[in-house]
Amino acid sequence: MFGWEEKSSYYGSLFVMIVCIIYIILAVDKQNSANIPIILTMIIISGVCYFYSKRCKKNHEKMKLKAIEKMLDSPDTNIEIINETINELEKYINKTRIFATWATGVFVTLLVLIIGGVFNLLVKFFDIFIKELPEKEVSTFLTDISGITQQDVMLRICDLLASLGLVIYLFYLVSLIFTFNKKQILLFVYDVRYEMLKNTKQETDSNKNII
Repeated sequence: MFGWEEKSSYYGSLFVMIVCIIYIILAVDKQNSANIPIILTMIIISGVCYFYSKRCKKNHEKMKLKAIEKMLDSPDTNIEIINETINELEKYINKTRIFATWATGVFVTLLVLIIGGVFNLLVKFFDIFIKELPEKEVSTFLTDISGITQQDVMLRICDLLASLGLVIYLFYLVSLIFTFNKKQILLFVYDVRYEMLKNTKQETDSNKNII
């Protein structure tokens, strides 16, 4: 009814197109002649994905308009039912969003505790490791560690923070996955209400002109 397949195909083709464009940019920067056939293939794929996404979007809009017209023609459809449906969907989505935020907070807390525990264990193991090594090997080990620059340490910390941020964000998205279908229905019902209000306004304006 709502054209989920077309919408999924639309976003999927856009994703493939973006991946191809990124690959093309990276391949061009390397300036390797061996990559030319692959670059051309990626250009063709990205072009096909672009036009396919346009077609999917157009089909989705057509299907949505047909569904809206069907809803408007139904004798059971009125503005009160539409508003009640919107309120119920909004309440459900808000409750799920609050739950997702709470679950993410709990997940972050557990993640911080686990990382802190692992870090403390590593520090203890490091102390034991240093104490068990002969003095000469300890000196060599410390010399090797001193070769690590501050920039390398900062890069590793940034990579770790970025990875943790990505994990937390993905967890939040997974928590909200149950609202995806409801959000699509809500957008559809919004469109139905808009068309109903627009038709009502047009009828009112027409009656005024007749009078």
